[in-house]
Amino acid sequence: MSYVSPIFDALKGKPVYDERDAETLNTASGRHWFKPETKRFFGSRVSSTFYPCFDKRVSYFVTSEYTGFNKQGRAYSVRQINWDTGEVDTVGNFLAYRSYTGAHRKAKSLVIQPYASEAA
Repeated sequence: MSYVSPIFDALKGKPVYDERDAETLNTASGRHWFKPETKRFFGSRVSSTFYPCFDKRVSYFVTSEYTGFNKQGRAYSVRQINWDTGEVDTVGNFLAYRSYTGAHRKAKSLVIQPYASEAA
């Protein structure tokens, strides 16, 4: 069992709006996804745009990683962080998007906006 910081209870369940929020929640829950050494090992970069989804209690975001060990190309993945657990998961396939724009389009589309059909 990993160490869970006392600060986790104060953060748990609150919306995640940016990488700083995500890193704080993830670390407080005893996870290491946003630690610099973890990101460096995987060659991960985190986009500055987060898409909170209030009805699912997650925020979607985009990362890019190297496509091979030669570090020449990058591709993009859509991720989600759970507001209640701090856990990060990949949505769909890892490195599924060849463009930054395509990955962000997908992340944004995952945010369900209640009553959108009624407003039209």
